[in-house]
Amino acid sequence: MSQAVAQGWEVSLAAGVDIKIVQETLGHTSSAFTRDTYTSISPEAAAAAAEATAAFLTGSPAPSPAVCSRMAS
Repeated sequence: MSQAVAQGWEVSLAAGVDIKIVQETLGHTSSAFTRDTYTSISPEAAAAAAEATAAFLTGSPAPSPAVCSRMAS
């Protein structure tokens, strides 16, 4: 598969396309393989995860749900 096609699937997953759709389209036997191969952590998601962890550890108010939802992307 070309690098451009692979990046297209990464963008699709980042945009919220269901992992099972990508898995079946690519013919992968498991969604874990697809997820491990085509997903990455964006700098924004990494920062949001750090903020949520810091809030938890310090007892501060948790980040807004919008921030937390970006962590799952």
